[in-house]
Amino acid sequence: MPPSELFAFLEANRTEGDVANMKECQHAQARGDAATALDAYRRGLHIDGSPQEEMLETLALLGPMAPPWILARWIVSQAYGWMLLNEDPRTDEAVRMTLACCYSIPEKWDPQEFLEFGTSVGACDWVAHELATYDLGGLADFVDVVVDDELKEAAPMIEDWVNAPLRPYRYESSGELAVRIADLVSGEELEIMDRGCLEGSSLGAVVLGRVVPALPDGPHMFASRPLEVDEITAYRAGYIEPGSGFPGWLLAVGSGFHDGRIPEGVGRRTAHVLDDRLMEYLPAS
Repeated sequence: MPPSELFAFLEANRTEGDVANMKECQHAQARGDAATALDAYRRGLHIDGSPQEEMLETLALLGPMAPPWILARWIVSQAYGWMLLNEDPRTDEAVRMTLACCYSIPEKWDPQEFLEFGTSVGACDWVAHELATYDLGGLADFVDVVVDDELKEAAPMIEDWVNAPLRPYRYESSGELAVRIADLVSGEELEIMDRGCLEGSSLGAVVLGRVVPALPDGPHMFASRPLEVDEITAYRAGYIEPGSGFPGWLLAVGSGFHDGRIPEGVGRRTAHVLDDRLMEYLPAS
C-alpha cells in the first residue's frame, strides 16, 4: 500500500481508544519508560514492524544499558511524534516549506489527494522532520517542557543536539566503526562514529547533516542519517543566509531541485532512528 493510502487508512480508522493509547505511549516515552510505551503502542492501531515499534523494542531490551546517543536519538524522534499528536502547527508549516522547495505541485490537484500527499510528506520526508524539530524549534520546546529530568540526565548532551547547525560535509574515509568527514566550507576534518550514516551513500559523497556529541565527553556522530546532495547544493547550504522565513540550507536544497541537480522529494525515506549495530548493546542472555 502506498504511504499516502496507508496514512489515510490509519487516520480514517483511528478511534478515541487508539488516540488514548498513543498519548499513553508518548507520555511513557517522555519518562524514558520504553516497555510501557511499547505496550501502549501495540494496544492501539499501529503498523506492525514500523521503525517506531522497532525502536521501542530495542530500547526496552537495552533498559539502563542504552548508551546516551541512543537515548538522544529517541528524544529527537519523540519530539516530532509529540508535535504530530498535539497538532502543532509547526509540523504543517514544515510540510508546506518542504513542498514548496522539494516538490513539483500541480496547478490543479484534488484537495483530498493533496491532503494525503502532504500527510505522507510529513511522515516520511527527512527535510520536513529537520525543519519541524530543529529549525522551527520543536525539539527545543519538547526538551524544555516535556522530557522527564531523569531521561535528560541519561542523555546530558541533548542540549548540544538542540542547537546543532546543519552543515555540508564530504565522506573522506571510513574504518570499522568510524568515518572521517570534512566540512566543505571550513575544511575542518573530523572523525565521527558510524551509526548508520553511510547507509545508501559511499566515500566521496557530499551530505547535509548535524554533527553532535555521541557521549557527554566522547566522540561525535551525525544526529540522523544525513541527506546526500550534489556538491553545488552542499556549498550553497553552507553559505546562503535565511530568507522569507526559510533556513538557508532549505533554500539551497530547493535551488538544487528546481535546477535539476537533485531529485524531487530527495528527503523521502523510511527513517530508522537507531542503526544496524544495536545487537552490540543488548544485554547478554
